Amino acid sequence: MNRPRSFEHRALNIQLKKLGPEHVDVATTYSKLGSVYQQLGDFEKAKEFHHGASNIRRKKVKPPHDDVSNALENMVTAEQASVALPPFSESNKPSGVMEQKQHRRVRSRLCRIL
Repeated sequence: MNRPRSFEHRALNIQLKKLGPEHVDVATTYSKLGSVYQQLGDFEKAKEFHHGASNIRRKKVKPPHDDVSNALENMVTAEQASVALPPFSESNKPSGVMEQKQHRRVRSRLCRIL
């Protein structure tokens, strides 16, 4: 996983020089780096890169474009992954139906990430 990270960082440096810091291609590279760091378990770095991608996309591509919603979802997923959720059991069972659905949805996303 270090090799893809290295290539993405090199691509990012070139893009920043050639395209500028607010180009949508830079946002794509930020997003890729966020995913790499998320897979490595470095959730703080992942959130940082996903946040950067989200900021660029919100400026350059107006909502409700898919790129904006994907960037925001990546940010939320990284945030949720950074918070260790307790296992779902009777002792810490969420009280309401909506809380139970949310808990299952978050756990499902975490399982896909990990």
